[in-house]
Amino acid sequence: MKQESISINLSSILNLSAKLNDNVDVNLILNSTLLSMMGKLGISRAAVFKNKNQKFEIIIQKGKCEIKEVDFFEIDEFREINIYNDSENSLVKCDYKYIIPINVMGKLDYLFVLGKSLVNKELDQSEIEYINLLTNIASISLQNAENFQDLDIQKQKAERKNILLENLFQNARYFFSYFQSEDIINLLSYNLMGQLLINKLALVLIDDDGETFIAKNKFNVELNQKIIDYSISIKNLQQVDEIENLNIKSILKEMDVNLISPLYFKNKIRGAIFVGNSMSKKELSDEDLLFIDYLGNTAIAALENERLFQEELKKKQLESELNLALDIQKGLFPSEAIEIDNYSIYGRSIPSKQVGGDYYDHIQIDEYRYFILIADVSGKGMPAAMIMANLQAALRVLVKLGLPLFDIIINLNHIVYSNTSQDKFVTFFGGILDTKKNTFEYINAGHNPPYLFRDGKVINLDKGGLFLGLMDGGFPYESEEIKLEDNDFIILYTDGITEAMNIKNEEFGDDNLIDICQKNTSRLNLLDDIIEKVKLFSYGSSQYDDITMLALVRK
Repeated sequence: MKQESISINLSSILNLSAKLNDNVDVNLILNSTLLSMMGKLGISRAAVFKNKNQKFEIIIQKGKCEIKEVDFFEIDEFREINIYNDSENSLVKCDYKYIIPINVMGKLDYLFVLGKSLVNKELDQSEIEYINLLTNIASISLQNAENFQDLDIQKQKAERKNILLENLFQNARYFFSYFQSEDIINLLSYNLMGQLLINKLALVLIDDDGETFIAKNKFNVELNQKIIDYSISIKNLQQVDEIENLNIKSILKEMDVNLISPLYFKNKIRGAIFVGNSMSKKELSDEDLLFIDYLGNTAIAALENERLFQEELKKKQLESELNLALDIQKGLFPSEAIEIDNYSIYGRSIPSKQVGGDYYDHIQIDEYRYFILIADVSGKGMPAAMIMANLQAALRVLVKLGLPLFDIIINLNHIVYSNTSQDKFVTFFGGILDTKKNTFEYINAGHNPPYLFRDGKVINLDKGGLFLGLMDGGFPYESEEIKLEDNDFIILYTDGITEAMNIKNEEFGDDNLIDICQKNTSRLNLLDDIIEKVKLFSYGSSQYDDITMLALVRK
């Protein structure tokens, strides 16, 4: 049985996180992270720069580039290259477009630079969030690697050190296995209290509005605002005995606080941990302090990742997710109609109140051939929109390879089957128009059969097979090639047209659609005519599904 589609995505992230955290080779971590980004986003040019002596020196390069270093410049988040900055502008010469900072131990240590995507002109919000998530994981792994390399094995007790390191690796995997903030906080608390033999601990976090709140408090007294403000003002872990502010030191000693460890995420303070004194009365070792710092910042990264995941999963609760899904859908459709030789190709799509997975497209193969398609993902919401976005990306690559129609459909079926759950599938109709031969070869994978209108006749284009994602392997899809004649036109549509409901719970139906097409004498306004009739029919009833159509007209 296949996993839930979001679980597959999370599983791949967790597997990569485990792989990176199991390594202490900085170059391997950087290289694996870069290759993951390039493969996911369809990018062929990329590089990694190291911050050295106010210079960024290139250490990993994918694709030829003559630049070996650039002057240092400030950057704190993913963004496009600033062409007005001399240092950054030099990167444009190598066709780089995006920059991602990698912070290790709160310091800008590396830069990832990426070229343009071979699939999409611009990265959408989901791809940007993927990049941010991957760089967060890489940052943690690099911090772990550098910490590991800095440990002086000869000066420390080998057994204690091995136990701590094993716990760090294991706990990093555990943190990114949880997707509830309460579970992550409890896991952090249990590990610190158990490993350090303490019974007093408090965790302060900063929400998205910059307000502090107490997530956990095992001390016998309430944390006052003065102590909280101080905890989020420090840059590094501080033991109470080292604090210069006598008033703060006195309050913390009365509370039996041993140290404060600030929590950073992407070089921004996100909270602090108050750690009590050990019940064994032993002083904390350097490994203990490292354990606290690493585990705390791993937990805060997991909490931030949990927040991002929740934004995607709880689309009904978050306005931003709806906007993201709508942007994804808008980006799938062609921006304008095509007028070629004696043909017109144009489409329309009106999204419902809930985002879905409708998609139409026309993709040029060569001078005379165009791939024309319409598709509909089962279900609605963010999962459907993401599946369709991935399908579009894969399709555009397959079409540009010049593969036969049957091979394109087989590859798409495998992609959908491998990356969705059993209850997810895609109805798909695709064909290749040859304007020189005036032919149209198509395969219908479980989609509503388009209609070919010719001299008063209506022909169903239903040759094909099962919808995409039902089964893997070489399903024997049947294709059909038709010769297009003057004044032929084909209407492709999704079930948002025929299944539109009126206030009497009656469907618009295929007969109404055919009737409109036969009576319409101006093919250029045909789709607008259909939309108007559907809206009139369903007046007083909400639009439940997306309305999507594509017309192919031979003049």
